[in-house]
Amino acid sequence: MSGEYSTVLNFVKTIVSGFELSHNRKRVGIIVFNNYASVEVPIGDYVDAADLNRKIDALPRPTNGETFYGALVKIRSMFQADHRFEGKPYKRFVAIFITDGWDGAYTQVQSEATAAHADDIVIISIGIGSYVNTAQIQGMASKSNFALFTSTANDLDSLSDDVVKYTCEAECLADVVLAIDRSGSMSGEYSTVLNFVKTIVSGFELSHNRKRVGIIVFNNYASVEVPIGDYVDAADLNRKIDALPRPTNGETFYGALVKIRGMFQADHRFEGKPNWILRQHGTTPGNRFEVEVRSFHVDRKRHGFAVRRCREIYM
Repeated sequence: MSGEYSTVLNFVKTIVSGFELSHNRKRVGIIVFNNYASVEVPIGDYVDAADLNRKIDALPRPTNGETFYGALVKIRSMFQADHRFEGKPYKRFVAIFITDGWDGAYTQVQSEATAAHADDIVIISIGIGSYVNTAQIQGMASKSNFALFTSTANDLDSLSDDVVKYTCEAECLADVVLAIDRSGSMSGEYSTVLNFVKTIVSGFELSHNRKRVGIIVFNNYASVEVPIGDYVDAADLNRKIDALPRPTNGETFYGALVKIRGMFQADHRFEGKPNWILRQHGTTPGNRFEVEVRSFHVDRKRHGFAVRRCREIYM
């Protein structure tokens, strides 16, 4: 890496610049390796982004030797020793592995990579140049598209967008509740809305450890029709969507928001990391809706909810 090391460090700084660094969002740690792997920046051990960049610039210079196995062992131990989100299963770890070589201890490397995957450590592996072992890079990566290659270090910038995107993809785990308006004004469009809901759901990797879905319908009364994760598989969830109650008169956004909050507060898998989608037609009278919206956003700020509103106005 001697001739390209400065370019690689600049690439690392480019990746880091795409992260929202904070104690409660993303934190970074850095390992360097040759014949020996060393933790040069423990996770979160910097004052701010500028301080982290200074530490990147000060990383030890290249010497001979390569040990992927040792680096993977260090990666696992760093994450295992970190207790910031202890007992909160929405936590996921992401390791970005950059090399221009290969490690002859093939079995040990693959065994350690497999163990890392089992520990819910997502590995994005990057191979530079023609000297890398393609199969080894691919074997370390958590998914096939998480193995990235470039002919020279000068081309690394072309990968930066993908690395940031895959990092976010790896950590975007959520309970998603869809609140669907079934008031009378939806009668002519309800089937289309349900198909839209199924389209949304089809884009999710549904599992207890990834995304789970719950569904509320509301008119004058809001009811939980599918509790969070209460289905066997995607096909079963689609059947439950098709069986949702048909539209009738009335509308209560307030009631829907109360149910949304109640569902998330009653579920402890992610300790307050939900997304919600509110689909609506028409308007709702009175001040209770605005009070409930404010309450919901207070909860969101207190617990770190990631909120996405999809609002559709009936004209």
